[in-house]
Amino acid sequence: MILESDAPFPRSYKLFVAEFGAAKLYRRDISRYMINFNPFPEEAVTEDGDKLWELCKTSRGLIYFRDTRLAEGHEISIQGWYGRGVRTIAPSFEQWLKSACNQSRRSFSRAEWQTILAGPKPFTKRDLSIVRARNRIKWEPIDIAGNGKIVFSIRNDSDQILPYLTLGVRRKSDKSELGGVFIPMSKIKPGEETIVEQDCYLEIYSPQEVEPCQFPEPTPETRDYYWEFKEVNR
Repeated sequence: MILESDAPFPRSYKLFVAEFGAAKLYRRDISRYMINFNPFPEEAVTEDGDKLWELCKTSRGLIYFRDTRLAEGHEISIQGWYGRGVRTIAPSFEQWLKSACNQSRRSFSRAEWQTILAGPKPFTKRDLSIVRARNRIKWEPIDIAGNGKIVFSIRNDSDQILPYLTLGVRRKSDKSELGGVFIPMSKIKPGEETIVEQDCYLEIYSPQEVEPCQFPEPTPETRDYYWEFKEVNR
């Protein structure tokens, strides 16, 4: 799609997006990455009326091409918005990408990076049974309690007792992900259904502003973000 576009985006950028698409780089938690590319540049306009093309979102801010600088066959400077207006932050897409990756890499400790390079351990039989059981837990938000917690109806249709059920929480207005919560499950036996109250970022958001959502299925890479894999004393 990007290679077929008539827009004169720099070739280095087109080749990157053609190969990697909406790449997400340098994971920081289950759903948060330090660099998040758009599948195709999104149009934006500054307060002064300047047209921009948003390439990606980063942990620091938004990254753009300035429309007036686009020229077929030419590399152009990269613009960044970090909360204080749009300014030039790199002479080309390639140089910006290298700098952004180096900066993101340095945010990890040596031990964290070695763990990433080593790769995740594969699921054990126990882990796989937890994934299967997790997929058979039925849940539904049914009310808001007087204390502001969200009231869930939870049914355990699996063949085992899980310690927790990990769910996502997102903002209702724009569906942006806020993080995750874990619902205690250690007293819900197979075949049982019960009501559970859960605080979903009540210290930051009103319960009317948020909604629980399903997390993606766990993988060996994301296992540590799911409380289902934790051991608890029953």
